[in-house]
Amino acid sequence: MTISRRGALAGAGAFVLARPAAAQGPLTLEPTGEGRTLPQRSSSGASVEAEYEILIGDAAKTASLAPLALAYTRFPGGTPSNYYEWRSGHFLLEAKPESSQYSKAMAAIFPGINRAFKDGLRFEDYLAFSTSLGAEPILVANTTTSTPEEQAAWMADLAAKGAGPKLVEMGNEPWIAEAGDPDLVRRWPDSPTEQAVVKTYVGAMRPHLPEDVKICVEAAPGEFARWLKRGEGYFTPRLDAWNREMEAADWFDAVAPHHYSSPGALLPSVDPAILADEVALAKAFDALMACWDDGLHASLTELERQFPGKEIWVTEWNPRGGEPPDASGKLPTHFEPTPTFMLHATARALFGYLRHASVTAHNFFMFNFFDSPWCCMRPDGTGGYGPEPHGLAVSWFAQATAGAPHYRRMIEKAPRIASPYLAGQSYGAVEAAHLQHREGATLLVQNAAPASRALALGDLSKGKPAMAETLSLPHMADAERRIAAPHPIEAGASVELPAYSLTRILWRG
Repeated sequence: MTISRRGALAGAGAFVLARPAAAQGPLTLEPTGEGRTLPQRSSSGASVEAEYEILIGDAAKTASLAPLALAYTRFPGGTPSNYYEWRSGHFLLEAKPESSQYSKAMAAIFPGINRAFKDGLRFEDYLAFSTSLGAEPILVANTTTSTPEEQAAWMADLAAKGAGPKLVEMGNEPWIAEAGDPDLVRRWPDSPTEQAVVKTYVGAMRPHLPEDVKICVEAAPGEFARWLKRGEGYFTPRLDAWNREMEAADWFDAVAPHHYSSPGALLPSVDPAILADEVALAKAFDALMACWDDGLHASLTELERQFPGKEIWVTEWNPRGGEPPDASGKLPTHFEPTPTFMLHATARALFGYLRHASVTAHNFFMFNFFDSPWCCMRPDGTGGYGPEPHGLAVSWFAQATAGAPHYRRMIEKAPRIASPYLAGQSYGAVEAAHLQHREGATLLVQNAAPASRALALGDLSKGKPAMAETLSLPHMADAERRIAAPHPIEAGASVELPAYSLTRILWRG
């Protein structure tokens, strides 16, 4: 049953409430769905963008990333990949008067990047950097401004250097066509045209790639982008048609959607004083959480149905949003999510990706160090760096899911909380994952509610936990960005989960 905001019954399934009262009393987790053994390599990775700052060769940055156990990285990056010229290692784009605002913005930043890296950026150097982190890089081919012959020559050059990529993504976001750029829309008018073109690139490149290479093609975010399609605009018809018109062909192994929510666009309007309005903040939190719970699950389920047997690589995702300007150059009204929003939406996304065996890689955008809303690494004041809370959440999942553990999803059987703005989307306040290794077990549990809960550990694992720590951000309006500071908590027969927290509990033996 679904209970609407007015209390009327409207459907079947779990109870869904507009905002139920905070649960009280002991919390008991119950397994749901089928358990499974995960791959040896975790699926949790990150965009660590080499083009935006000096990264390769920086010992302090490398030392801060290595303990985070990121499974995947990506080169050369996102949109810049569409303009990467491998011979020079530079990014080449000349904007025209009729170019989109997005293309003009890219063209404006490339000269500075090229000056900073006068000798160019090279995949073989990035491969060594990623290997030092324990990560496997995903190489993004340039299918937009290069030719099949040039991309084949690049792969042959890498093969000769012993740096052939094992994972190749064919371009970046052709469905966006750089936000309505006339030249790019002509090149990528629809997905059948794009697939036919990309297939020629794959045919030219494959003879020079490792035998066990995996090829990934681009998919639109589909159902996840309902927030983007609420109004009329350039993206709506492309989003509606892109995946539907794609063919699940045997010449590629995976599809790559990008998941970005726009907290501001999820809301009907954004008042600049929202941080002082507890009710408005709670509604915004519910909308964002439901988007990354039911919305994400619907998107992944849709892709699994359209591309049966294919892997899903979510090579970019971030709850903050990553929307480009529209055709007039206007950015959607934006609400900058606070650390509480970022921690909990990120954690819910990580739980969501884990639910789907098809998702074999997902890269948070981005684990960089410069001052940007998308970057999650911050200076620690001593010459080093540390991740913000949502960055540490990615690391906790990467560590817990590596090494082929047995995974079970755990939930509390309780009413779900409905999105106040997008019908059919909801989330549960508590979500957990139990990961059993040969040498012990890890429980990751999220309490996305304003009250603490006492979790009965019961028979989740043998004996007393060896360690328990929590990230708790109970002040939803606190906008100050800080390095994550998890604190230890006592764990015996039960453990207290603070309000708005992500907790990990480890057993040894």
